[in-house]
Amino acid sequence: MRILYAVSLFSGLKKSVRQGSWEPSGAPTIYKIIERLDQAEDEVDFVFSAKEKDEEEARGAKRITIKGLRSPVWLLPYGNGAKRFGLGRLSRELRQAMFLLRLQRVRRYDLCYFNNGNLLVAALFAFLGIGRVVMRIMGVYPVMKRVVSSPRGIGDRVERAAYRAPYAHVICTQDGSGGEWFLEKALKENVTRDLWINGVDWEEKRLDEPREIRVELGLAPDRPVILFLGKLERAKGCREFLEAVIQLGRARRDFQAVMVGRGPESETLKRMAAESGLKEEVVFVPFVAHKEIWKWYKAADIYVSLNKLGSLSNANLEAMRYGTCMVMLRSDPVNHVDEATDHLLRDGCAIRISRDNTVDDLVKALSHLLDNPEVISATARKVKSASRDLIPTWESRIEREIRCLQGIAASLS
Repeated sequence: MRILYAVSLFSGLKKSVRQGSWEPSGAPTIYKIIERLDQAEDEVDFVFSAKEKDEEEARGAKRITIKGLRSPVWLLPYGNGAKRFGLGRLSRELRQAMFLLRLQRVRRYDLCYFNNGNLLVAALFAFLGIGRVVMRIMGVYPVMKRVVSSPRGIGDRVERAAYRAPYAHVICTQDGSGGEWFLEKALKENVTRDLWINGVDWEEKRLDEPREIRVELGLAPDRPVILFLGKLERAKGCREFLEAVIQLGRARRDFQAVMVGRGPESETLKRMAAESGLKEEVVFVPFVAHKEIWKWYKAADIYVSLNKLGSLSNANLEAMRYGTCMVMLRSDPVNHVDEATDHLLRDGCAIRISRDNTVDDLVKALSHLLDNPEVISATARKVKSASRDLIPTWESRIEREIRCLQGIAASLS
């Protein structure tokens, strides 16, 4: 079987491209399946297409060598064609599509796998009946919901038509962002689809007590830890988290809050913390290697997620698997966010708070938990127990996708 695997040049892939050796980060659902396909007997061509300006990009499509991957890798540049006329994206997609069509004429792929960043190219292949086209959607964003429900202008209408292409199959990540609603609204009725939760490579790293790990991390050993982990941007609710911590700090100082991550809100948050006088209570950790992140889950008493787009993100799944007491937002039926989370997490697995009055509700929840450590322990036990059945290992999650792709390709014969 010959497979074309075309995905956007994610930030986690750029280091591997630039240094010529395979050292991916982020988006494990992408890089783990790349590794699995590269080890298989099938012939695979990997194509990384740039979707944003990058000073180090190639001037034209070129084949590159990445040590650690056996299969051919092609890099498609971003380019600047027709930008002055507002047609930059269309020009780029057409150039990348033309290259992939030429590659297809030579290689004759049985299966063509595209991520959502290559939507227009994927739709073109599907409409032309080239191989069997699988579309991979990694969560649903508000703009995607608008495109399929209330399109604005010709660009949105083109994208809506692209989602209606005759795909062989569509795979969507179940991250609480509204995949069920989106797939029903966006796809043709006869297009088969799967909605899968991501995996977690969990193991009991060490049996140290949380206070011992806190000392190792430079935290106060005997004060409860409230953890926020994720990109520091508005959609993740980082500002609401810190506002709640500041409000909580006016009434009590028997805790320490840790914000792990970096992003566009970093400096604003640091300034807010400094001005609040909570220098000792709020700790910022801009980066933690993924192999070390488990220590922060183990050190934390309470893990807070205020992700407005969905509560089943990779970080949240890891926190669940490590059995950390979680506080997260209630579902948003109007925008179809976390409706699946309501069904997947049993009552008592997490403390759910208001989306409309987030700061005040979070302050109340944190105060209650700090005053009642037995509630923290009970909630942690429940979510850890539920996660055993809910969250697969990455190996089983990737094997499931591989079997799906093999089944689709086999239907050709």
